[in-house]
Amino acid sequence: MKKTSRLVSFFRPVSTRIRGVPAPLKTKAAKIYKKIYTSIKARPITAFLLSLLLLLLIIAGGNFLTRPKKEEAPKVPPKKVDVYTIGKTPTIKVAAQIQKDGVVQIVAQTPGIVQKISVTEGDKVNRGSNIASLSTNYQGGNAASLARQLAQVQAANVNETFDTQKEIIAKQRDIVNKGAENTDELRKISVDSLNDTNSLLNLNQNIVDTLNANLKNLEENNAGGVNDQLILATKQQVSSFQAAVNQLSSASRNLSFTTSTEKAPTQLSNLSKDLTLKQLEVQQKTLELSKKVAQIQLNIARVNEAVMFPASPISGTVQKIFVDIGQSVSPGTPIASITGSGNVSAVASVPYSIAANTSKIDESTLHFANRTIAAFPRFVTTEATNGQLYSIIYDVDQEFQSELTNLEYITVEIPIGTSDTNSIVPFIPIDSVFQTQDTAFIYVVKDLKASAKNIILGNVLGDQVEVKEGLADGDLIILNRNIIEGELVSIKQ
Repeated sequence: MKKTSRLVSFFRPVSTRIRGVPAPLKTKAAKIYKKIYTSIKARPITAFLLSLLLLLLIIAGGNFLTRPKKEEAPKVPPKKVDVYTIGKTPTIKVAAQIQKDGVVQIVAQTPGIVQKISVTEGDKVNRGSNIASLSTNYQGGNAASLARQLAQVQAANVNETFDTQKEIIAKQRDIVNKGAENTDELRKISVDSLNDTNSLLNLNQNIVDTLNANLKNLEENNAGGVNDQLILATKQQVSSFQAAVNQLSSASRNLSFTTSTEKAPTQLSNLSKDLTLKQLEVQQKTLELSKKVAQIQLNIARVNEAVMFPASPISGTVQKIFVDIGQSVSPGTPIASITGSGNVSAVASVPYSIAANTSKIDESTLHFANRTIAAFPRFVTTEATNGQLYSIIYDVDQEFQSELTNLEYITVEIPIGTSDTNSIVPFIPIDSVFQTQDTAFIYVVKDLKASAKNIILGNVLGDQVEVKEGLADGDLIILNRNIIEGELVSIKQ
């Protein structure tokens, strides 16, 4: 009964429990309440079960109405990726050095003190224009200029006396020749004297022979000493003529010795003449050499002096002065930078395998700071120019000269071989390769998904790597690193 009374109390109309409700409503609510009360009191268990069922329905309906809607899993959009296509001409990126013919940096070639600067930034200079002046000490003394003056004085003295000394040598040669002629004339006179002496010698010898014959007859017919006086007189005559014969014989031998061209006196005379003439020839050559040496020494002194006065080797504009007056410089110290007109080229140093396979029908791409240009190589060297590296040389238009700095580096994409990748070993960007301890693989686009593909690698050249096996024509190699197997991808346009 207590439970029933509590249930009946629960179903009591609100209007009966709330003040301010109008009387007609209260009456109607009282009637309804009375009917319900009567029914509950008559069947309390059935009323309780119905109330419980109603409560369950209310709870179920509330759960159904307040249940959150089931959220569908969001569709993951495909990841946009960059790709490298196998089947087009493969390229390799290398660094190329800019070489500008018209950029010159003038440096000190000798130690010294800067005494004068002849130009300023922005000045136009011609080839040979003086840039600065150096000295040996702070007082302005210049040892190189003094050495040049000394060499100039010596050269001037040699030049002034050269003709005179040459004339002296010529006259000495004439004296030798005249002496030789005089010797020849004296030899001829001696030959004539020899002939005369021999004739007189023969005459005296005949007289001696006749006297000896007479003396013999006198001695054979000197019976009783009748011819003693004649014999004595004949002997005296024989002795006199024999002395003359002996003297003439000696003179004849001397003349024969001195006049013979096969004897020592004539040979000595000829040797003396030849020796003197050769000495004079050597003396003349020495004189000519001394003149040339003096001029060379003067030129050397001028060159040594010129390094104290640096000059511009080209016509152009002074870009920068690096020194100040009074500054001490040593060899290699920059003095000024000058820019003139000249050719601009980009030189890429590559191994032989790249140089030999550089495409002749596809253009290379040169990347500058703000733009790129396409160009064919002007020349590919057939001999190594930098250690074991070969040079690929590109001409750069003059319009890019102001944008480039001499000896700076730019990036060049060089096509290797042709688009027929079967004819060469392709290169791919090294950033596209994933490596494990045992294998190397890449991701390619297959059915709009990332698919792994094993490859065999070769040499690494710059940011490119050689692929020996594993690639096929038409493969789209994914360059992005944040890719996993099976991920949906789309190619960036």
